[in-house]
Amino acid sequence: MENSKSIHFIINPNSGNKRGLKLQSYLNDLHNPNYTVKISTFAGEAIALAQESIQQKADVIVSCGGDGTLREVASEMVGQSIPLAIIPIGSGNGLARNLGIPFDFSRALALIEAGKISSIDVGSVNKYYFFSNFGLGIDSQVIDTFSKQKIRGLQGYVKSSTQTIFTFKPIQCSIRTQDLDFSGKIFLLNIANANQIGYNFTFSPNALLNDGLLNVLLVKKFSGLGWLEYAWYFMTKKLKNHSKAISLDTEHIQVEVQSDFCKSFQIDGDSIPLDSRILDVRVHKNSLNIIS
Repeated sequence: MENSKSIHFIINPNSGNKRGLKLQSYLNDLHNPNYTVKISTFAGEAIALAQESIQQKADVIVSCGGDGTLREVASEMVGQSIPLAIIPIGSGNGLARNLGIPFDFSRALALIEAGKISSIDVGSVNKYYFFSNFGLGIDSQVIDTFSKQKIRGLQGYVKSSTQTIFTFKPIQCSIRTQDLDFSGKIFLLNIANANQIGYNFTFSPNALLNDGLLNVLLVKKFSGLGWLEYAWYFMTKKLKNHSKAISLDTEHIQVEVQSDFCKSFQIDGDSIPLDSRILDVRVHKNSLNIIS
């Protein structure tokens, strides 16, 4: 990448146990006139900062935070010619892990400066974009529980997962694709664009970012010791082999949620209120330019 390229960094200073503040200091110490550092101090501000950088005709926009910051920034860049780059400083970092982006500041910056651009697919559910995965069921309930507690990071996810196991109720829904017509109670519906959900965990290890398809994993209701079977298959990254699992690839899937108690779904680790019983999920092929 030419040295004259304008690179805008959008940093969540509190992300990753204050690693955002360390990155801010690191970039400021470089005194590079082509670097513009912007700080996102509250939820949603990264959206406005990304819009501003697009209007300022930045050559590269860098998301510096976790999956939440990335989703805010990247959602504004779908369909744009400006490439997105990532310095992962959050906890899960599903997309960054899939792309093999270094967590070390200097190595991640060297990757950005090299400027190798490719295009990846993006998923959407109704009005929301997702870059790693969409989930309905046990994973969305874990995320919802996690969002309401103070303990963060992997320890927080372990705690919220343990709590959710004892309160979760399977969700009645209808799920339709070109190759599937399902109606019944589900334990999990996860639709993956990337092969990571964070912390090197995965529901769909074979998902590809540039194949024009979403990987669907459906786990139907089970009972009794099914929890142990589910946990073993999840930890060994073979959940599609679960006795109640259905796995397929598709461009489009429609979900109708029929259980009144279901109040949210998750995208890229963020809990989203369920404001419509109909969820239209589809892939947008090669719609995001990214440096990796």
